[in-house]
Amino acid sequence: MNAEALDGRLLFAIPKKGRLYEKCIELLAGADIQFRRSNRLDVCVVLNHNIALVFLPAADIPSFVGKGDVDLGITGHDVVLEAQMEGLVTEVARLGFGKCSLQVQVPEASSIKTVEDLAGKRVVSSFKHLSREYFSPIDDRLQLTGDNKTKIGYVGGSVEAACALGLADGIVDLVESGDTMRASGLHAIATLLTTEAILIKSTTPKHPHLAPLIDKVASRIAGVIAANRYVICQYNISRDKLPAAILITPGRRAPTISRLEEENWVAVSVMIEKNKSASIMDELVKAGAEDILVFNLNNSPSRRSNHVLHEKRAADPLDWTARRLETHKILPMRFGLTQQNLHRMEEMLMAVSHPESPTYGRHWTPAEVVDTFAPSDETIAAVTEWLSGAGISADRLRLSPSKGWIDLNATVAEVEDLIMAEYHVYSHEESGYEQIGKWFQVHLDPPY
Repeated sequence: MNAEALDGRLLFAIPKKGRLYEKCIELLAGADIQFRRSNRLDVCVVLNHNIALVFLPAADIPSFVGKGDVDLGITGHDVVLEAQMEGLVTEVARLGFGKCSLQVQVPEASSIKTVEDLAGKRVVSSFKHLSREYFSPIDDRLQLTGDNKTKIGYVGGSVEAACALGLADGIVDLVESGDTMRASGLHAIATLLTTEAILIKSTTPKHPHLAPLIDKVASRIAGVIAANRYVICQYNISRDKLPAAILITPGRRAPTISRLEEENWVAVSVMIEKNKSASIMDELVKAGAEDILVFNLNNSPSRRSNHVLHEKRAADPLDWTARRLETHKILPMRFGLTQQNLHRMEEMLMAVSHPESPTYGRHWTPAEVVDTFAPSDETIAAVTEWLSGAGISADRLRLSPSKGWIDLNATVAEVEDLIMAEYHVYSHEESGYEQIGKWFQVHLDPPY
């Protein structure tokens, strides 16, 4: 893959292996970020967005994002702190997986029971900075100086074996379930921090024009996280018992309450935390709720799930060469809206032009023409909503005087993401004349 293929794309760093990799792949699938990664290649282009995925060691991702070499990344909160990049990256979201604790561990059979007992001795870790930051104030408090201070050594892997090999008196390492720690004959005597996977972006981005796409990715990932964390709970309850039930199920914002045909009864639909669903159902039964149901959530389907490819160019035209259009360029877009009453046009024309018609010669005013053939409010709203769902705010849209067109100035990146296509500049080899595509068809369902 050459550099031109990545030009203008949002670069999204993903851990290439380890405890976060598989979860990240699931997260990308849930957010409808589609890609095919070739064997042994650490860069691949996303098929349905203006994004390229870059697979890096998790420890390197904070530096790449902080320096602006990539625009977005997923790594551990602990890794950001160890890399000392807190000031250069911004945490966009906590992702709810990869949860573990960074703990001080010593052999079960050791006489060391507290971190004060360990201070001044040998400690190894792959988190050398965080370990030093933790033990320095302990050394100061115990007035340990010079060679008497805690000796922090670095080990890149298999940290838990250091004590058994006689390399250390204690270690600082991540603990998830604790199985590896216990199998190695170790136990924890202190916790430095708890951590999980996070989505990060550069605090001072090099490509500010990609901000809308970053926001879109973050929004989709937030939807996946919510779908994993929450379920939908539905139940019926009498109105006099409703206040008590709402205290049990307040929802993320508020429950949806609908009146039932049976007098004084309502149906409630509300989001509840998945890991609390069983106890919540028990409480609802005690509160008088009936017909309680719990449903799993799926992330919102892609707004392009009904995308249809109308035409594909198999090869460049003869004597023309193509190159990608820079994604920050502005394209003037015009969306044609389906008009009303076109099937009656001949009838209306004959009514004013045929001598035997009672309305012969009564020509319409421009306003009457607009009112008769203008697209319906539903059509205008549907297209506006479609564009809004793509991150294009309504204040950027202009409706033509005839109401037949919606005009918009958008970046190439926005348009490519909107219609799932790539814009190219075609240059004629002999004349040097350049041209880009000027027309496309989008079908909204239902057919507006």
